[in-house]
Amino acid sequence: MGSVVRPKKVMVGLVIAVMLLLGVGTLTQPYLEHKDAAQYPAPGVLIDVNGTRLHLRCVGEGSPTVVMIAGAGAPSVVSYELQDRIAPQTRVCSYDRAGLGWSEPANREQGVVEATRDLQDLLAQAGENGPFVVVPESYGGMVALLAALDWQDNVAGLVLIDASEPDLWFEKTAETMGALGRHTALMKFGWRTGIIRAGLEYGQPDWIDEMSVQNREWFQAIYSRDMPGYREYTSAIRLTDPTIYDRLESEGLGNLPITVLAHGKVPSGLPPEFEDGWMAAQEKLAAYSNASELIIAKNAGHAIAGEDPDLVAAQVLLMIEHLRDQDPTGFIKQ
Repeated sequence: MGSVVRPKKVMVGLVIAVMLLLGVGTLTQPYLEHKDAAQYPAPGVLIDVNGTRLHLRCVGEGSPTVVMIAGAGAPSVVSYELQDRIAPQTRVCSYDRAGLGWSEPANREQGVVEATRDLQDLLAQAGENGPFVVVPESYGGMVALLAALDWQDNVAGLVLIDASEPDLWFEKTAETMGALGRHTALMKFGWRTGIIRAGLEYGQPDWIDEMSVQNREWFQAIYSRDMPGYREYTSAIRLTDPTIYDRLESEGLGNLPITVLAHGKVPSGLPPEFEDGWMAAQEKLAAYSNASELIIAKNAGHAIAGEDPDLVAAQVLLMIEHLRDQDPTGFIKQ
């Protein structure tokens, strides 16, 4: 008669094996991050902004310049496919907020005001001159709207990609803080132990597979290490005064050209608390301008730029064409 393996011994063996794997992952993760840093250096330039070096990648030539703003916790690499589609027609820039992508960690906590000021200072120090068409995703809309209010001479148009609307953002983010905290803790554990690195290729969205080889390698290198992620989101809600957006209600954005792209599929990247009021919020964004258009991205969820980059690129290029046709002074150079 063969020996019987007791379930308790099997369970103990599995626990030990898992602990060993986590230990190996924790020990090797710093080495692999160092290797990634050498193999995949910043594709753009690092510029000191208020004591923190921020990463800026600009490609293409022409005016107006497109400025892309990623969503909360997202590095600029998620928009490189879209950026590459626009660059043959005009100049287009993307950047990493402090602590994301190739940018250094912030030397201070940031609200939306600080993030907006950093963007303005970054473009100025890089010698990137307006007018700008600002193209934000999700939380990036909070930065773009404030820039449109405070930087009117430089913002020529907005293409909002499933962008956050201030009233809904302040209301629902407060409700999701607990879940965000748990998510952040799990992600940090996954990065530190190498779990995310090991499973990234299997857990990443399908649209990542459609990236060019270079963009996909950059994406995987960046997402294989710890980033502030949603920690910047929780700082933003805590440090941002909602009244800075009151001017949107009282003044609006006049005749500023705005294209609002809203998701048409139930999204996986948007907290469910936001979904009920999301379409009404997108309509509200469009109503801030007398020259706006609301378009439903029928085949995309929250990550419209990744899931349907051709649609987004087409709308950005239509905005560029419109601004060039309407430019009476010749300030915009093709």
